[in-house]
Amino acid sequence: MRLFFPLALLVMLGASCTDDAPTTVSVNQLFWINHKDSEMPVLLSGNEKSNYVVLAIQGGNFASAINNLHYFFKGTLEKNFLVAYWDQRYTGLSLNRNIPADIPLAQFTEDALLVVRELKARYPEKKLILFGQNSGGLLVSQFITNAAHQGLYDGWIIQNGITTNGFERFQLLRTDLIARAQRLQLNGNTAWRDSLVWMQQLTFNATTRNRALERRFNALVATLWEEDPNIADFGPFLQEPPYFNSADKARINTNGTLPIQRVIENHLYFFNQDSQINAIARPGLLLWGSLDSAFPLSYANAFKDKLGTRATLVVYPDAGQEAWGTHTQRYAGDVTAFIERIN
Repeated sequence: MRLFFPLALLVMLGASCTDDAPTTVSVNQLFWINHKDSEMPVLLSGNEKSNYVVLAIQGGNFASAINNLHYFFKGTLEKNFLVAYWDQRYTGLSLNRNIPADIPLAQFTEDALLVVRELKARYPEKKLILFGQNSGGLLVSQFITNAAHQGLYDGWIIQNGITTNGFERFQLLRTDLIARAQRLQLNGNTAWRDSLVWMQQLTFNATTRNRALERRFNALVATLWEEDPNIADFGPFLQEPPYFNSADKARINTNGTLPIQRVIENHLYFFNQDSQINAIARPGLLLWGSLDSAFPLSYANAFKDKLGTRATLVVYPDAGQEAWGTHTQRYAGDVTAFIERIN
């Protein structure tokens, strides 16, 4: 059942003109998508006179597009674009009931389709750009690889997110972790040396899952990250934005304990096969901080290789997951230039 509850908590309209930005009409409005035991908020903020609306999705534990991305983008991207910040089910400020033991990836795509259709209905004249960071990138890549969705968006951006299937992800992450361990000279530790030898000898099958092997691999990765934080480098910055209020902080933290990881473990092994990637018809931008070990640069390189000229890869060599904070002006310029090329 699909029900929309528009809720204008705060609408601020005001015209301003500066030398480096177009005339703007600022909007700050919240509405809700109510679907299958979840109420998911969408915050509209930024330049409503823009020809573009950017659907911003953040993922992962304790992540809220409304609280986090809005905080970082309000002084940069919102000057030129209208941004719709969506907190998907089980994350951020969403309200959830009857959480299932297993959460199918298709449910998130179904939710995204509702949000996209609502934005298209509200702004039929605007170009729609999908933006996903962290596991929000997983949702964007899942959406754009569906052939039926190609007429619903005009471009996409993924920043340090999941773009590869589980088979590739294990191979790429293993290679990255071994290289990092060698750079950190961890081979002198007997336990580490034995673990790394085991990782090097691993064989994953592209068509058949070995869940026991996957669990052992994931547990080893977690152990490596716990024992040496240098190998679990998510990069500099990692600033926690201020919360709107204590109630919002409590809800974000509660949702942060929900089992998003089960989606990744249960449904990503056969995700984004080559035949699905071939369906992508709209231009894309991959933004990557190369210091991030959770989503290593090899993820982006593998996705870019398959997409060819359909995607542009921008690498921030001394950044992690939050290039918007460490490379603020360059980051905003890269995103703005890409979006404004979409006609």
